[in-house]
Parts: sequence; C-alpha cells; structure tokens
Amino acid sequence: MNLNIKLSFCLLLGVQILSAQSDNWTQLGMVKFPANPSVQTTGMGRVSHLAFHPTDSNKLYAVSASGGLWRSSNEGKTWSPLCDNMAYTACASVCVNHKNPKTLYLGTGDANYYGGGLGVYKSYDDGKTWQQSNTGMGNVLVVQMVMNPSDTNVIVASTINGLYKTINGGSTWVKKSSISDNYNDLVKKPKSSTGLYATSLTAFYYSDNFGETWTQTKISVTDTFSSIMIGVTNADSNLVYVTAWRNKSWGTKTFFGGVFKSKNAGRNWSLQSNKPQILGYSSDGTSNDGQGGYNLSITVDPVNAANVYLAAINLWKSADSGKTWRLQSHWAYGVHADKHHYQFSPFNNKKLFITHDGGIDYSKDTGKTWKTISDGLTASEFYKMGQSKLNREKLLGGLQDNGLNYYKDGIFYTIRGGDYGGEFLFDHLDSNYQYFQGGGNKYKLSNFSSSSINGVANGVYEMHQTDTNIMLMGANHLYISKNLRANPSVNVTWKKISDSLLHYGNVGTSVVARSKTGNNFIYWAKNNGVLYKVDQVSSSTPVFNIITTPGGYISQMSTYSKDSNVIYITIGSKLYKSENMGKTWLDLTRNLPALNIISLQIDDRTNDSSVYVANTFGVFYRNKGKKNWVNISKNLPVIAGITDMEVFNDGTSKSCMRVSTYGRGIWQSSLFPYQVFAPVADFAIAGSSSETCTKNYLLNDLSGGGSYTRVWNITPNSGYVYTNKTDSISRVAEVLFNKTGIYTITLTATNSYGSNSISKTLIVAEQAVAASCKNNTNLLGNYSIGISNFEFNGIKRSSAYSTYLNPNNEDYTCSDAAVVRL
Repeated sequence: MNLNIKLSFCLLLGVQILSAQSDNWTQLGMVKFPANPSVQTTGMGRVSHLAFHPTDSNKLYAVSASGGLWRSSNEGKTWSPLCDNMAYTACASVCVNHKNPKTLYLGTGDANYYGGGLGVYKSYDDGKTWQQSNTGMGNVLVVQMVMNPSDTNVIVASTINGLYKTINGGSTWVKKSSISDNYNDLVKKPKSSTGLYATSLTAFYYSDNFGETWTQTKISVTDTFSSIMIGVTNADSNLVYVTAWRNKSWGTKTFFGGVFKSKNAGRNWSLQSNKPQILGYSSDGTSNDGQGGYNLSITVDPVNAANVYLAAINLWKSADSGKTWRLQSHWAYGVHADKHHYQFSPFNNKKLFITHDGGIDYSKDTGKTWKTISDGLTASEFYKMGQSKLNREKLLGGLQDNGLNYYKDGIFYTIRGGDYGGEFLFDHLDSNYQYFQGGGNKYKLSNFSSSSINGVANGVYEMHQTDTNIMLMGANHLYISKNLRANPSVNVTWKKISDSLLHYGNVGTSVVARSKTGNNFIYWAKNNGVLYKVDQVSSSTPVFNIITTPGGYISQMSTYSKDSNVIYITIGSKLYKSENMGKTWLDLTRNLPALNIISLQIDDRTNDSSVYVANTFGVFYRNKGKKNWVNISKNLPVIAGITDMEVFNDGTSKSCMRVSTYGRGIWQSSLFPYQVFAPVADFAIAGSSSETCTKNYLLNDLSGGGSYTRVWNITPNSGYVYTNKTDSISRVAEVLFNKTGIYTITLTATNSYGSNSISKTLIVAEQAVAASCKNNTNLLGNYSIGISNFEFNGIKRSSAYSTYLNPNNEDYTCSDAAVVRL
C-alpha cells in the first residue's frame, strides 16, 4: 500500500549502446502463487485492468501496473508476458480490437497512483512487438480506452490531462474535452454505438456522439469528490451508477461519498447510500478510513440491474440498487486488499473478475466464493531483497502490498503481509539467522518466527566479520550490539558509540560497510556525504576519522576480502575505488550509463578485481583486465526497473547473481566467469498443495552454470502426467501422479561444455479416512477475523471466505484426512 509512484523515462537507448555479453538470465520467481504461512491474504503482483478476447472466453488480458501486459489462454490458469522488451514504464489499461484481436492498444502510466505514462502503445502482432502511438496526446497517463463498436479505427481515451479521440487507429489523437480536468474512468453506454460516460476525479461527463463533445453533470450539489467510478448494465442501457470518495470527512460525513444512480443516462442523479463507510478496512463499515481512489471500482449485474457490486479494500454487494450493502469478502482473509477493476465476464453472467494488488481473483457464483488465478503472472513489485552468502537457495524480499517473502529451494513463502520496503541482511556465518527492516525485527527461518531486536526504525544494519553476535547500526548515531543472539531477543541491547556534536547527530545514515578482512574497523557514511572510518569499533573507545571523498551522497559501499586497504563507493552514477583506505580515489565509472547506481557487488573469490553494478535498466561487469564495462543484461525484461542486486559465490559454477525488479519479480544469471563452465544439476521437489499425501508436485530446477538445456526423466515411465502447460523441459515442471508408488526423478542439465545429472526419490502415497468437521467459525467484525485457516499434520485448509449469505459464519471447507503413524 506504499505510495511508490513509478516514473517513466526515455533513457533506454542510451543503455543499450553498450556491448552485451551472451549471459543467461532466467526468472526465479515468483512464478507459482506463494505458499502462505502468514494469516493475511497476499499475492503475486499489482494488476490494474482486465480485458476479454472478443470471441474466445478462455483468453484474458491483464495489465500489471509495473510489469506490462499479460495474456492467458486458459481463463487465468497460466499467464504469459507480452511487454518485456517495451520501454520502461508503468501500464494502466488495454483495448483489444474486436474485429482483429491481434491488434492491441496499451495505455501506459500508473492508474492506481495516478501518474507517469508514455501515452498509448500499439501492437499489430498480438503483443510480440510494440510501437508508441501517442501523436497529439504526448507522454501522459492513459487510464481507460473504448473502441467504437462499428469502426475499430475510432478510439476514445481518458487521460490525466483530457479526453482524447483517434479516428485512424491511434496514428494521431485529438483532445476533445473542453474542461481542464484530471480524467479517470471511461465506459461505453450499453446497447449504444454512440454513447459514452466518463469521470474525472471530481465530476461526471457524458457524450452522445462517441466522444466528439462532452457534457458535465452534477452528481451531488453538496459534496466535493476526489475519485468517481462508473458502473453500467445491459439490463437497462439508460441506468448508470457511480461510487465516489470524498476528499475529506467532516461532521457526520465520512470519506465514503456514496453510491449514486441515474435513470436517464447520467443527466440526473439520486443518492442511494453513503453509509456505512464501506470503503474502509472494517467488515461492518464502522471504520472511517480507506485509501481514496487508489482502490475503487463498481460493476452491475448484466441481468438484474438492482444487483450492484462495489470494490475498495473489501468487496461488497447490494441487492437493492445500492441502498444497503453486505460484505462479500474481507481483505485480511478473503480476496486480496486494494481492488482496482471489477467486472462481469461478457460470456457468462455468473462470472465475476476482480483485479487487485495481489493479482486477479474470479468467482463462478456472482461473488459468493472466490478463487485466485495468478499463477505465472510474475508481476511482483520487489522493493529490495537479501541473499544468503552460505546457501544459494535462501533469500528474502520485500514487496509492494504482498508482504515479506522468503525463498527456499525453489519455493516462495509469504511470511508477513503488507508492504516491506526495508533492507535484508543474512548472517554470513549461519544462514538460519537473518534480519529485516521494520522496527528492528529479527526473523528466524527455521520456524517463521520473528522478534524485536530493539533497533532504531529505519536504521542501517551491518554485521561484524568474525563475530555475528556483534552488529553495528547506523541511524542519526552509530550504535553497537554485542548480544545480538540474546534469548529472548527483547534482551538485545544497543550502545551509542558516536558523539552528537562531533558526528552530525541530527543526520541519518546512508550506508555502513564492515571490513571483510577481519580487522576491527568499519566505514560509516552519513546522509550529508560525510564518510568516517571507525577503528577499534568493538572497543570501549572507537576512533572516528573523516575520510575525504569526491563529494556527494554515498549510496553503496563495499570493502574487499583480499585487501584491507581497498574500498569502493558509489555517488549517483559514479563508482570510485580507493586502494589506500580513502586517501585517494580512482574513478571507475568509464562507460557506465549516467544513471544512479542502485547496487554494487564485489566478487571476493577472484583475483582480478571483478565488480558488478546495477542501475534501473541493467547489470554491468568489469575486472582489471577490461578497459570498459560490459553490459550483461541480455534477456532481462526492460519494462520493469531493477531495484536490487545480490551475488552468491561459492567458487563453483552454481555461483550466481540475482536482481529484483519492480514489476517482473526476481531474475538470476550465472556469474560472468562461470558462463563458460559445464552446469551443475540440482533440483527440489515440493508438493503443489499443503496436503501430506498430495499427488501434485513441483519439480524446481536449481541447477547452476552458464546457459544450459534441461530434461526431466521420471521412472517408471507411467502413472503420471505433466500439467499446467509444463513438460519435461520446463524449469518448474508440475506433475500429477495418478498411481501410488516409488518414483525416481532425474534432472539432466547440458550445455556445450558438458552435462550433469542428479536423481531423487519420491514416494507417492494415498490419503486415508474421509474427514468430517463442524462449520462454526465466527467473523468478529472490524479487523478481527476469527479462525480463517486450519493446519494439522501437513493439511492446510483456508476458509472459503463467503460472508454474503451468512455474514456471521465462515463456510469452512472440510475435505481432507490426516493419517498419524505411531
């Protein structure tokens, strides 16, 4: 739920002029919907808009806010990206040509945070290639587009600075709105070839000539709104609903501006309801909170015009034209919070779809029950990540509204809900200990538990080289803890070792770097650009010395394990190296793009000063034998910006680098020196559900090395099938075993330098006695959720979270049996 607005840039060409190494980036995740030991509903990534193929009910188009356009050919079971090589930008909307569905229009910008954008992009080949089509419109946010039902060259678009129309398929656009306003929603009048409805953030407009001219009407004579969304129905072409968010609350009024109805195509309006406050967090409308137009949508039953559906943080339904409301799904344990686009399938009047910050859900029964359909929609918006230096298959990452994610052996686990944008640090001597930002909490991988280490919020952490019970923390001051592993961790203590007057006590810390050689010193960089070398840091009298730098905010800093005199720092787009502890500096920037460096990684196992840096658009490599930097970004998605980079290096061809992106998840590649080695085969087996005796398994390829091909072989060669569009060469293969028995699974990885295989055994067993249980879980109201999840002996079953028919009783699913062998 963080307000992290993505800006659009046109700097891509400048990045791509560098020579590219034939590297091998592949998607690490999240590909499958993450396992969820936490209580709160989480998800994959933020989806702003959904559209349907005009004739094929199985084909869906989803617009992820930061990861481009996606297509599903099986009604959401799996998804494929269509925009990885498009310019770096956020995306808001899609329009599919209803006569030639291979022609697609993509509206750019962030519709939820309402900003950015490069106008419209067009594809003639079903999303394989794209070209910018924004002449006359410019680089603006395009929130929605509607195509004329009789002439596919005519399209109207609502944008951040006006309503635009094209009559030549997007070659040129003309502004048609006469009122200067920030426009938002746009829908076609049902059963009409000329009628359109539009809203700005504050007003409603209608057009009877398909967007040539517009007329504004007043929804309310007493209220001012800051977001308005439209709902229409085929059941009554003249009926229009809107829902509105007030920009403030006062007196007896809440942020819920109300639901209004027009019986005459938007000319006149009547208030249906403006209470309870159903745009907030609570399950009964008693909390006067919410998130404004960030999450707001309304849709109407295509058969029964009295059935109105409203989405905000929760999902609601009215059966009396918006006068009264019942909760359909609560954000904490039902459909993911922060809904964006609510609509019925044009092929089935019972099917409802909702996009949200976690992906997409759909209902086959008009919203009584819901199912998530986000597998393969790898549009995860990672703020940061942290990689274990001891175990390649362990990392942590923080996402926009999809929690704190822990990756282990090919599986992502969501272990905390909400936003996690802080730093992540693994103990470099014991991978079972790791630390993440958020009030100084410590998280232990062995049991998913966390506890406070009493640190300063937003402090920058760094661990001692040889004693990981010692941690340094930089904030306005520099602190040290020497009992980091105290049990219980509330007993962890910190000592301030800097002086307020001498060491800029009112200035925060940008980065702390320990010596990797075991010497008792660190480097401490403050937000004002001042850099300290702190000697005898673990003693009772540390020594602080200011080091002269080239000047500016230091964002990254690293020492070198083979030479205690070496230190690297980054300032903006510049990289500097000192070989004498900061007395003098060498500028290593050379041909790096003039973009802020967001991550710096030193390869401590090499003797050639190998360095990796990442900026928003790419990853670059250099050693002392290379004059210039080499771009090693081939195959990385362009549309989503890189947010972090980590390196794992055990001295073998399993060594790799990983980058997190804001919109396309996490990607990995072999380290530069190991791209010409034979692969090392490895994989993990995991049940695709939490049942102890599951028959559906995920085979996760964890092999290391350069570019390689893989082949899965399962013996005996019967009793199983590959599912979910995977096969014997998929990186993550999904296998359904329809016979019990003992299976041998072999993975063979091959490249031009050699081949390597590994085999593992899987025992497939039957479930036993049929289960029985009593449905009796109470919904306690507001933030309380009662019992929403049950686990026993590997069985994990969540509530079906339908509260519409019986708001005070959870419909718990009783479908599994557990066998306990003594």
